[in-house]
Amino acid sequence: MKKSLFAYLYKQKEKFYVIQTNTRRIFEIDEKTYYILNECKELAELDRDTFNCFVEAGIVVPKESDEVSLMEKGHMANDNDLEWHSLHIIPTEACNFGCEYCFVLKDKQTTEGERVISDEILYKGIDFFLDNNPSDQMILTFYGGEPLLAPEVIYKSVDYIEGVRKRKISKKVITNASRVTPQIAEYLAVHEFDVNVSLDGNKDGHDQFRLYKDGRSTYDDVIRGIKILQEAGNSIKILMTVGDFNAKNLTEHVKSLLELKPTTIALNLPKALQTTDNQIERKMNYEQLLAAYIECMDLCYEKHIPEGHMADIIYGFLRSETQYRPCHGCGKQIALSPDGLIGPCQAYLGTKKYFMPLKLFKDKEQLRKTEEFEKWKQITMYKCEKCRYCYLLPVCPGDCPYDWENRTGSLLNVPDTYCASRKAMFDYMIGRLVNGKEILFRTKNA
Repeated sequence: MKKSLFAYLYKQKEKFYVIQTNTRRIFEIDEKTYYILNECKELAELDRDTFNCFVEAGIVVPKESDEVSLMEKGHMANDNDLEWHSLHIIPTEACNFGCEYCFVLKDKQTTEGERVISDEILYKGIDFFLDNNPSDQMILTFYGGEPLLAPEVIYKSVDYIEGVRKRKISKKVITNASRVTPQIAEYLAVHEFDVNVSLDGNKDGHDQFRLYKDGRSTYDDVIRGIKILQEAGNSIKILMTVGDFNAKNLTEHVKSLLELKPTTIALNLPKALQTTDNQIERKMNYEQLLAAYIECMDLCYEKHIPEGHMADIIYGFLRSETQYRPCHGCGKQIALSPDGLIGPCQAYLGTKKYFMPLKLFKDKEQLRKTEEFEKWKQITMYKCEKCRYCYLLPVCPGDCPYDWENRTGSLLNVPDTYCASRKAMFDYMIGRLVNGKEILFRTKNA
């Protein structure tokens, strides 16, 4: 017998624990047991009752057991090529902001594509995604550019999918909120959109980079847009990019976000650009950043407002199944650009890497056979060596192969900073659990 790959040892003060991340079992253990497991000593040194308990919980497994291969085989056997879950529509690549760190458009070399997507391309792209797609868990995301520069595309898309094609789909928009009107806000509320607004903290932090193209502040207009959205009944998720400019005062910025009473916030680490420097992580100390992040989690729990990445870890631990693809872009997604190109990942919109003309394909079966989409379909956590043999594999929500490729040159090589942040989040969650604290941000009494 041997210790399971997914048996994680955790120590807090004078107490010791072992967590089986695949079976989601937690045991408080004595120091001797901790030492035996930690030093990979002979498991025969464990007392009989403990040994039997560990076998039942999967903490101890047969020496010949290949736990990862077994999980992978099960996932691949149940993978349905016909099910595609995510459609990203880019109404226009134009944006009224000039954010220097923008990972979508900063690599863009021309103004080509800043026109609004045509009805012909829009409906053809939607049909392409929906045809022969049995998925009942589809999500439609409007991205950009700034999608609210062309709100009519949003209206037409929803009318066509739900009215003409009679398909149920979750709806999401990612916006800078500066162009929100009461009419737009009401539409988004009526159609139950997941509304995501980019806001980089308080005014001082936000206006470091998120400016209009002529250099004017955007903060007040974003706050105005958020208030209009909330007054119409929308639930707002705030997306904050964390970089040199706001990391040192992270708790201060998070407090300002929580005061706006969003349903969720997400503290997003910078994404590396394909061809240029993002300019916002030249001096970042990730150890200090993670310490500040944990402080911010305490603030989020006090206000009962989830932080998205921590919530992903918690959800991964509470659910029974394992997420084995880092994101929908890995074989389950189409991004549609205004110039009629389709690709697996919207983040490459600037350079159009991995994008191809929609008109070349009669159906998704043809698309799946291309080198570009086949490459993305093969991206799973099992194919990444760091993920494959990590104790967090069963509960990790994955992340962003686009950023992995830009930082390491490979779509299958996770940067160390990602691993460090996920492990810090997991430890924080386990610390709350063993101390009898609620791990869900919202409780019945909140």
